Amino acid sequence: MSEQRAETLTEEQEETPFPSRRDKHSSKSTPRRKKKKKKKTGNVQFPLVRIWLVLFFTIVAAMFTYPVWIEQIR
Repeated sequence: MSEQRAETLTEEQEETPFPSRRDKHSSKSTPRRKKKKKKKTGNVQFPLVRIWLVLFFTIVAAMFTYPVWIEQIR
């Protein structure tokens, strides 16, 4: 019974026009492309983001120090 099943499996494989999954995805049959890694730099690439960040921290610092410097202005 297993011989009949093996024969039917090989017949089915011969009839299909597509390669088997093992052949398709094996690393030996197809060379894989290496992905290029980009070097990460510490610089911020977006100057507008840097400006907004500095402005945000300036406003926060002004809010926390408001009681101190408002007395000097009056």
